[in-house]
Amino acid sequence: MLKTKENIIAWTSLPARDRKKRIVFWIVIFTIVWFIYLFGGLFWGLFSLLLLLVSTANFYTPTRYTLKEDHLEIKRPLYTQKKEYRTFRRVVVDKKGVFLSPFPKPSRLDAFRGVYLLFDGADNPDKIVDFLRKKVEESGA
Repeated sequence: MLKTKENIIAWTSLPARDRKKRIVFWIVIFTIVWFIYLFGGLFWGLFSLLLLLVSTANFYTPTRYTLKEDHLEIKRPLYTQKKEYRTFRRVVVDKKGVFLSPFPKPSRLDAFRGVYLLFDGADNPDKIVDFLRKKVEESGA
């Protein structure tokens, strides 16, 4: 849900929201196959399940995006990331979200330095994109 206050836009994204049955099915199958064929023991099976759950936590846990006047916040269950708009130089939009890059042109480092905001859960993605483009332009991109 997209919430707006005085130049504050906020929404919560949970990619697993629409695919619950399919996710549970594949988790169970993957865990059983992983446990029996690859590890052959209870300890390694549980260890592998733990690694799988930790590595895919962003898919199963909600992410709260808040666009404020001078920075954006990405709040996940264990940490909050704050980025100022002046660190970004380029806004790239696709159908699932918006990518903010610190480089004016595409770079190999984009995946490591940029931030991707998912539109899942947002009511008006166009408003988000317009707000971000305005803030990145104002900051001197």
